[in-house]
Amino acid sequence: VHAPSEGGEIRYRCQAGKTFTAAYALHGKRVVVSAGGVTRALKLARSASGARYTAGDAEIWGKGPAATLKGFPGGPYLDCNAQ
Repeated sequence: VHAPSEGGEIRYRCQAGKTFTAAYALHGKRVVVSAGGVTRALKLARSASGARYTAGDAEIWGKGPAATLKGFPGGPYLDCNAQ
């Protein structure tokens, strides 16, 4: 996950033309994701590689500018890259 400066919002473009946004907060401990008409706050979770954030069945996982998002309407959002 490509975490920008505090409060910055990143737009991701995924396969099949899908998009979502992510805004990182609390020094990377939380991310607010908007996808498929739903906005949810996800908390930093343990990850063997890259960064992973979860809340219930919602999950964003990424490494560098690449990300995958699950648990949102219209998903999963695969092969996503920060724009």
